[in-house]
Amino acid sequence: MANLNRFINKDKYLKFCELHKLEEFYAVVGSSFAALSLVEGLKSKNIIVFEKGGDFNPLLLRGLRIKNNGTFSLKENSIEESVGGASNTWTGRLSEMNHQEFCGKNKEASKIFYDLSTKYYKKSWEFFGFKNFIQVEKNVTDFKERVLPEQKKPLRAEKLLKKHNIQIVVESKITAVGEDKIGSFLLVEFSDTFKEKIYFKKIILANGGLHSSLLLKNSFEKGFLKSDKSKIISKNYMNHPKITFNNFFTSIPSFSPFVLRDKNDSNFYGYSLSDDLQKKYGLKNTYFTFHPISKDEHTKEFICAANIYFNKFNALKIFAKYLKDYGFNFFSILKIIFHIGCRVGLFKDKIKNYDLEYFCEMAPNAKNKIFVDRGSLNSEVNFSEKDYINLEILHQKLVSELSDNVADQYKTINFRDKFFQDSSHHIGGIPMSENLDDSVIDKNLRVVDSESIFLCSSSVFQYSGSSNPTLTIVALGLRLADHLKRIN
Repeated sequence: MANLNRFINKDKYLKFCELHKLEEFYAVVGSSFAALSLVEGLKSKNIIVFEKGGDFNPLLLRGLRIKNNGTFSLKENSIEESVGGASNTWTGRLSEMNHQEFCGKNKEASKIFYDLSTKYYKKSWEFFGFKNFIQVEKNVTDFKERVLPEQKKPLRAEKLLKKHNIQIVVESKITAVGEDKIGSFLLVEFSDTFKEKIYFKKIILANGGLHSSLLLKNSFEKGFLKSDKSKIISKNYMNHPKITFNNFFTSIPSFSPFVLRDKNDSNFYGYSLSDDLQKKYGLKNTYFTFHPISKDEHTKEFICAANIYFNKFNALKIFAKYLKDYGFNFFSILKIIFHIGCRVGLFKDKIKNYDLEYFCEMAPNAKNKIFVDRGSLNSEVNFSEKDYINLEILHQKLVSELSDNVADQYKTINFRDKFFQDSSHHIGGIPMSENLDDSVIDKNLRVVDSESIFLCSSSVFQYSGSSNPTLTIVALGLRLADHLKRIN
């Protein structure tokens, strides 16, 4: 079992140091899936995981507010500062990012992707409990269908980390990472009370696509790392902006090339333009998906059943409150049982119509950036003209395929006037190049010009993709763990 440490004074920290030779340890900054994949891959007890927040409390989520001065909003709570990080609130949908989504045309990133696709994606599916699973993609007329399977019970990094024989230090804010004549070090602030400079064998920044970029940027600016590259960090920051159109279909299409799933289908079906059309128009992998809306979606019985399904431990309290509010009615109780049965797959719900949601793969944009202004997180992230054109062509293809079923108001859409929100995926910002003068990391995720500092987060993706990056992040962690064991 892991040891959970909180150093509220220096004496307790010094006693900890007497028991452990920290210069022989791996330091992992962050405690979500990237950290977990490293811990499981390294298979060493000489690991210390540093977490800025505390132990996870589901009643006290530590979401971050990020103000975006660009063309869409960044959602609060996309980062959870506690042991386990965002995995504590993750819904458990998985997908492999393909070559274009991860690399674009970046040759150095392609070297990484070759390893992911030939070896580490398979290990990642196994990591999440899917045996012998491969990404399901197939062309359907002018579209490409991608299936994102859902875990019945999503993994939580917090619980799995604590099963390993490692040290976890909470309330430990990393203010900088660097190297000097002695070795690689972290500057750590413990419980807002005292600071220490600590040397380690290897340091891996696994604290997410946002924080890893900002930590490196600050470390370069303060001179803790060689050849200041702070000005090229956080450019090309990207996300997966999304937009929803309610009641997109006025009726259920009698025939379509798409899987219009019912409420009992836990898989997630995304549709982008086919590979041939993407290549023909020079487009990206922006995709759409349909959300089934039940005929009884807004009834009190449906809402009660949903509350019971998603809060099983409080089922009796929820049901008792329903009886108190509405009284006992035999037919209403049957409806609640029916809707719960639909959730678990015993019955089939009646679908009224479908909402449509677009998930956009952004093109890298050097003007995009994330930064800290007077202690607050800020960003300047905008759609490019290419992003809008990609959406317009995809939408035109969809409407032409199902013109009789699409509501009139949606047959023509000016996306430039619409409100978008991010998909909680902080991606990019760390450049990678054959010319190491223009690169922050190399193909082994080592910070250029450092000996023992590595990066494992979605900040190293050179394109944003359009699907959940979690599986790819875990694959990167398993790959890096193997590399660290080889050079140990």
